[in-house]
Amino acid sequence: MKKLKNWQKSSPKLLKMNCEVRDNCLKKYDCDWCRDYEEYTPVDRSIKSPRQLAKKEEKKKKKKVKKLSDASKRGKANRRNGRKAERDIENLLKDMGLDAQRTPMSGALKAAHLIPQLKDHMSGDIRIQFKGKELIVECKRNIRSDRWYRLSATGIVHIDGFCYVLRKDLFEYLVNGLLDGKVHDVPDSRFKLLHKYFDQDNSDMVVVTRPYYEPLFFLKEDTYKLFGGK
Repeated sequence: MKKLKNWQKSSPKLLKMNCEVRDNCLKKYDCDWCRDYEEYTPVDRSIKSPRQLAKKEEKKKKKKVKKLSDASKRGKANRRNGRKAERDIENLLKDMGLDAQRTPMSGALKAAHLIPQLKDHMSGDIRIQFKGKELIVECKRNIRSDRWYRLSATGIVHIDGFCYVLRKDLFEYLVNGLLDGKVHDVPDSRFKLLHKYFDQDNSDMVVVTRPYYEPLFFLKEDTYKLFGGK
């Protein structure tokens, strides 16, 4: 009796009755050996069998997992490169004789949206103690900064009403009271991203880095004058 029941479970007739795409299959009159829609041959290819739909869903899941994994890797690499840039800038400022210290966990606090509560103590990537004032320094890596580097090649650049742009050598001259030369004034046009950098933590200085280039120093007008610029 048990054998009969088992045979009935695998009966082609039962399979035909339960088939969800039988009416769209070219083999609907010869599906005795079809198991799990393996022999499904569609008339209309847009109608998918449950087997095909399951495979498609599985493929989408794998693709999503891979995408998330790649994004995670990129995010980790960016954070690692960002921390290295901050350490390099901190050491560079110290080598110039400035009292500079990195802000601990500033990136993590920003990501967790905790900066507004700790803004007076934890904003910015680096803090400089200079002439009784504490200056907030923001470090940014930007590989699409060609225009800014071309601009800095002309010497001391003043973006009217906004900030000063200095190459590394010129900034070091400024820190040591040796800066001398003509200031090139340019209008404050097409510097939206730079404004965003300054506004992020109301910074006094922004240092932009990119691979194989010396860093660029952007100082607010008051900060430039505090360092002795004219």
